[in-house]
Amino acid sequence: KLDDPMRNYVTSYMEDDAVGVNIARNVSITDMDREAHQLHNLTVRLITMYSGDRLMLSPMPMEPIIAEDTGIQIVLEGAYGFSVYEYAVSLIRFSSMEDEPSNAMRTITVVGCDELHCSHPALSTISIAFRNDHAALAYLGNSTRNRNVTYTEAGNSVLLADSARIVDVDRTQETINKTVVSVWNAHAGDMINVSSISPT
Repeated sequence: KLDDPMRNYVTSYMEDDAVGVNIARNVSITDMDREAHQLHNLTVRLITMYSGDRLMLSPMPMEPIIAEDTGIQIVLEGAYGFSVYEYAVSLIRFSSMEDEPSNAMRTITVVGCDELHCSHPALSTISIAFRNDHAALAYLGNSTRNRNVTYTEAGNSVLLADSARIVDVDRTQETINKTVVSVWNAHAGDMINVSSISPT
């Protein structure tokens, strides 16, 4: 069981969380016929995977032996008691290295095997929660983020940018509440004005 007394576990992963989220909460391994008191191997596998997804086992347990760790599958081996494997599973976490991970549910299976038989898979289901990242100024004219202009003394005012684009990285918002334009190192007489606004 991954959430004793429940066989399966459901949790949520927050975008950009490098530490990740545990795939189980209260791990419990039992043998219904009481014939076995040890496992010989256990496999944790990410079944539904997307770009950037990974499984992590940290800190590394002294036992059982990590026979395979591909990032999407972790195989533990060794004839050890149930409590050893329970502890190892409790250390396994899921995370995503993507800035914009897929919002699809992730399914992880956990299967333990004794000397003769393997268990039915226990499932860990993980939903993806997204942070509302701040909007960013993509460019000010000519598709570059920064723009340099020259003002001639006593001359006409100059246009700060002939075009601009604001983007929302996580696409959670389609509107911007306000935009602030300011002069950081202003001197006496400096001013900014808006003659007209024609959004496109």
